[in-house]
Parts: sequence; structure tokens; C-alpha cells
Amino acid sequence: MTTTLARARTATPALLAVIVATAITLGVALWSFIGALARVIGAATITAESISQGYQVPAAAVDGTSTGILDVGLMEVTQNYDGNNVPLEYAYAYAAELRGIVVPFEVSALLDALLVLSLSVVVLLLCLRLVRGRPFLPHVTVSLAVFAGLTAVLGIGSQLVRNAPFTATDQFGLRDHLALMMSAMRAPEIDGISWGNDITYTPATGSAPLDLTMLGMAVLLGLIAAAFAIGQRMQRDVEGLV
Repeated sequence: MTTTLARARTATPALLAVIVATAITLGVALWSFIGALARVIGAATITAESISQGYQVPAAAVDGTSTGILDVGLMEVTQNYDGNNVPLEYAYAYAAELRGIVVPFEVSALLDALLVLSLSVVVLLLCLRLVRGRPFLPHVTVSLAVFAGLTAVLGIGSQLVRNAPFTATDQFGLRDHLALMMSAMRAPEIDGISWGNDITYTPATGSAPLDLTMLGMAVLLGLIAAAFAIGQRMQRDVEGLV
């Protein structure tokens, strides 16, 4: 470990900057993964009882593109409960359909976070090998191959999972109903016409979240280029000794 730290001090400033950036990215990716896992658990545990007073759903889970939150109030779901907020028969199917909308969206976000997390680990591993001046080792090659497979599987899997609710047939047509409400709320108001519901759409404020996956892949390709540069220098040194 001491030798590694000593070599790190003599590494190029660019490589040290990459190591710091990768460590920060790893921390952010881990935090995002934990948050995504918590949201998946929350979505999977939606019950008829838990939505009896209303619920919130990510807008992107409804129409695939919008940002922000769709807040469905008590009056929208009250017909599924009796006067004591005890779920009626339809409330259980309603909750199941809501899970079918939200769970795939959150699982997709979890897969995206896992992809960024695995990318950060691979990049950090390669950084450490470059600092030690020994990037050409079997476990580095295996790590890169594993990450390449994860990129394909998680990247495609995330898209398939997220699109699943848009191809399924819903008993209540809940997703289509919520999508219609979102479109109506974003449309210009018409005098004398009220939608008469308590659904509130709140778009996300600020800029869109950064996609760290592409940034990480760019860093990874740069590190691979640096590794090959070291390999080429070593090859020239060996050829000079022959």
C-alpha cells in the first residue's frame, strides 16, 4: 500500500485527476444505487391500504418522457374505499396496476445506477494498475470484459423493463388515464371547463440529471488509451535492449 501511495505521488497530474474524479463518481454512483434500491422496495410494497389517501408517481413512469411528480389525491381514489377507508374489491387491483407502472420504472433506474457503479469500480481498478505501472494483468482484462457484458445486459435490460408498462394491457387503464390528465393539465386552460379532479402535476425544476454512464465510459476509454501508451513505451524499451 505504501509503495502504491508513493507511486501515486509521482503519477501524472492528469492520472491523479482521473483517480479523484473516479472516486467521487464512485461515491455518487453508490449513493444513487442505494436510493434507487430504496425506491424499488417502496414501489414493490405499494398496497391498497397505503394509497387510500392518494399517492405520488414519477411522471416519466406515466408517459416515458416527462420529468417531475404526479400527485394523485384522495378524491381520485376514494371510490375504491368504503366510508371508513377500508379497501373495496377494486382497490387491490388498482394498487396492483399502480405497482405495474411504478416498479418497472424504479427497477430501470436501479439497473442504470448499477451500470454506473460497476463502471466506476472498473475505472478505479484500472487507475490503480496504471499508478503501479502494471496495467496489463489478467484480472484487469477480465474486469473490462465483465463490464463490457454488463454494459450490454444492463443497458438493454433497463430499456426493456422501463418500456414494459407501455405494452401491457391494464384492467383500469390507469397509466393511460394519468397520461391523459397530465396532457390536460399542461394544455392551455379553456374558459368554463374544469377537469374536476385532484391530480397535480409538478414538473421537475432545474436542469436534467447528468448521465454519468457516458462520462464514465469516456474516462474508461481514455484510461485504456493511457494503458496502451505505457505498453508501447515498455515495448520500445524492450526492443532497445535487444
